[in-house]
Amino acid sequence: FMTDSIVNSYSKINNNKILIHTSYVTKIFTNNALNSLSKIQYNLKNYILLAKKIGTNYILIHGPSSKEEYDNFSKGLQIIKQLFNNSNIIPCIEIPSFTKTLLEIITDYKNFIIDYFNFVLKHIKCEIVIDTAHLHANGLNGKEIAELIQKYKNDYTFIHLNGNIKNKFISDVHCPIESSNDKLTYTS
Repeated sequence: FMTDSIVNSYSKINNNKILIHTSYVTKIFTNNALNSLSKIQYNLKNYILLAKKIGTNYILIHGPSSKEEYDNFSKGLQIIKQLFNNSNIIPCIEIPSFTKTLLEIITDYKNFIIDYFNFVLKHIKCEIVIDTAHLHANGLNGKEIAELIQKYKNDYTFIHLNGNIKNKFISDVHCPIESSNDKLTYTS
């Protein structure tokens, strides 16, 4: 968790090109996050304070990865909108590696991801973060990922460019892109 003491330990550096990656416990789309007194909302508020302190404009938040989180998509985005209101900080919603509970309801992986990105961009002022390893884990190949990178070129500042040593539909493990262990294919 991002505590007050951690925030206070940082010095002001004024670098607006730093992307702060929130911790994996900062799951703003879970049922537990919906209460305004939740530790998760408190944690995200402290990330906002950290961004202001070090002078960056960007905070990465993982989007919904499970069926429970996907069911709370709209509510979670509203929480983000409220927490980031009146700040110059831009929430950057990263596509996560989907869990089995979410993968089970998807029939067309690429179009689901397009709808996912469009839903985010329609509902809050933000950017998206394309994570290539996560998209591979969610069923896409390199050609499809490149198409999404082009399609959304005006909607991101950062790309999380990784290979993935795991096969599709298994939680990702990052590796250098096109390394000998990379399972992401770069053709259709």
